[in-house]
Amino acid sequence: MFIEAGNARIDDVVVLGETRFYKSLPHSALRIKFNGGVTAEQLADLAANDWRLMEGDVEQGVHTGYNVLESHEATFIKTDAVREENEILKTRLSQLSAELAVYKSKGSVTK
Repeated sequence: MFIEAGNARIDDVVVLGETRFYKSLPHSALRIKFNGGVTAEQLADLAANDWRLMEGDVEQGVHTGYNVLESHEATFIKTDAVREENEILKTRLSQLSAELAVYKSKGSVTK
């Protein structure tokens, strides 16, 4: 799904409707998950324009009046580079062992 707002096209988003309190009163709100991140310009376009939610060429809806950015959040994933490298090396070692077994069975490899 993507959003068109003003000059912005924001790809790979998830939009969820919810009720949030703003200035002590409940208001309709839309939460957007930006899977690829978002720029300041895109946020400005979202605040200043109506939003068209699109799935491919099909318009899923137009949202009007969502012009106050309540919060902005980022999620960071901790990865273990050594563990990832070890998994890659294990996979490659397994592939090489299988290839070596094929060569040995054909008599192509001698001690």
